[in-house]
Amino acid sequence: MTKRTSIFTWFIVALALVPAIVYAWLGQFSRPLDDDDYCPIAIGQELGAWDGMLHWYHNWSGAYSSFFFANAMAPLDTQVPRIVPALTIVLWLVGLSWLIFQVLTYLKIDSSRRPISVAIAALAVAASINAFHSPQAFYWYSANIKYALPLPLLAIYMALALWAVQRRRGDALSLLGIIAGAALCFISAGASEMFVVFQLTVLTVCLLASLALLRSSVRYRYALVFGVGWLATLGSLAIQLASPGAARRTAIIFNRLDVPDRSLSALMPKTFSLTLDYFGHPEIFAGFVMLMTVGLLVMLIWQLSFKPSNAAVRRFGLLALCSTGTGLLSMAAIIGTLSYRVGHIAPRVLTPSASLLALSGLVWGAFLGYLVKRYLLSFRWGQTWIKLLKLASLTMALIIGTSLILGQTAHAAYFRRYAQEWDKLHIEIIARRDRGQKIIEAAAWTYDMSAYLDVADWTNSAAPCAEDYYGVDLIRRLMR
Repeated sequence: MTKRTSIFTWFIVALALVPAIVYAWLGQFSRPLDDDDYCPIAIGQELGAWDGMLHWYHNWSGAYSSFFFANAMAPLDTQVPRIVPALTIVLWLVGLSWLIFQVLTYLKIDSSRRPISVAIAALAVAASINAFHSPQAFYWYSANIKYALPLPLLAIYMALALWAVQRRRGDALSLLGIIAGAALCFISAGASEMFVVFQLTVLTVCLLASLALLRSSVRYRYALVFGVGWLATLGSLAIQLASPGAARRTAIIFNRLDVPDRSLSALMPKTFSLTLDYFGHPEIFAGFVMLMTVGLLVMLIWQLSFKPSNAAVRRFGLLALCSTGTGLLSMAAIIGTLSYRVGHIAPRVLTPSASLLALSGLVWGAFLGYLVKRYLLSFRWGQTWIKLLKLASLTMALIIGTSLILGQTAHAAYFRRYAQEWDKLHIEIIARRDRGQKIIEAAAWTYDMSAYLDVADWTNSAAPCAEDYYGVDLIRRLMR
C-alpha cells in the first residue's frame, strides 16, 4: 500500500467513525433518570459489588452480570450514566472490528484488512444503535447495561470463536480461547432475563447451522465452540430462573397487571403479529439497507484471492438467510416469553434482535456483491455495471449515514440543556440538605429527557432510592 493510499484509507475510516462518535458524544449527557438508576448506586456504595449483586439476586432480579457491573461502578457515583454509552461503543467497536477482521482473514482479503474492519465495524455500531426500538436502550443507564452493553461481549465471543477454530488442532491457545468464550457467554447472558433468551436462540441456531452447513473438516470444531458457549448460556438461564428475587418481582408485576391469557391459541397469533410489527420498524430497515450497501461495496471493490465452489456460494446464501432468520426468531422468542409471563412488551427488550436484524444487512450485501461480481464480469458491459453499482452503493451509504447523524444531532441542544439543569439541581439538593432541609422543591425542567425516553422522572414520581441517596425525605418538582 502506497503512502497516499494509506492516508486515503484511514481518512475513510475516520469518516466512518463519525456516526459512532456522535452517539458517544450524545451519551455523555445521560444522567440518573429514575430509581432504577439511583438504587444500584446507593446499594453498591453501601454493600459493594458482590454483596450488592446478592442483594438484588435475592430481592429483585437474577440478572447477576448487570447488577454486579452497576454495583462495581457505584464508586463513580452519578458519573456512571454518562460513561456507559461511550464504553458500550468502544467495546462494540473492538468486538466487531475483530470479528470482521477474522472473516476477512478467512476470505483471504489481504489489502487494507485492518482499516476495512474498523470502518465496517464503526458503521455497523451506528446502524445497530439507530435500529433500537427505543432510545432507552442506549441513553438510559439501567436499560443500557441490560440490553446494549452485553452485545459487544457477544461480538467478542463470536470473534474469539472464529479465532480459536482457525488455529491448528490441539493448540493450547485455542483451548484457552474456547474457555474464555464460555466465560464471556456466561457474563453476557447474565445481563438480563431477556438477553439470555436472545443469546440462547442465537447460539442454538449457530450450533445447528455449523452441524448442517459447514464442511466436515471444520464442522465439529465450530460445533464444539458454539456448544460450550450454549452450555454456558444455559447455565446462566438456570441461575436466573432460580433467583428468589425474580419470582418476587413477577408477583409484584401481577399485582399491577392482569394475568395474561397463556393459552396457545392466544399466544401464537399475538406473538406472530407483534413480531411482524416490530420487524417493520423503519430504523431497522434503514440500518439493514445501509449495511447491505456497505457489504456490497466491499465485495465489489476487493477481489477474493480464491474462487469459492458452488457449494460454498450456496452456504454463503444460507448464512445470509440464517442471519436475518435468527434475528426474527430471537425477536419472536422474546415476545412469546414476555407475552406468556406478563403479557406486556417493553420495546427496549427487543434491542438485541433489532441490532442483529440490522447487522444481517452486511451479510446480505457481501453475498449479493459476490454474486454480482461473479456473473456480471462474464458480460460485455460487466465492468461498467459494476462501477455504477459501486457508485450507487457508496451514495446510498452516505445518504443514510448522513441522515442518521443529522437525526441524532437534532437532540444535542436539548440533551445538553437537560444535563446542565440536572447538574445544577444535583448541587442544589446537596446544598439544601446540608442546610437541614428535608423536603426539596425544584423548578420545572425546560427540557425533560425522562419524557423523551419514556422513563419516570425521579423528581416527579415516587423515588425512594433517589431520596435515600440524597438523604432527604421528599423531592418534588414544581409544575410549570
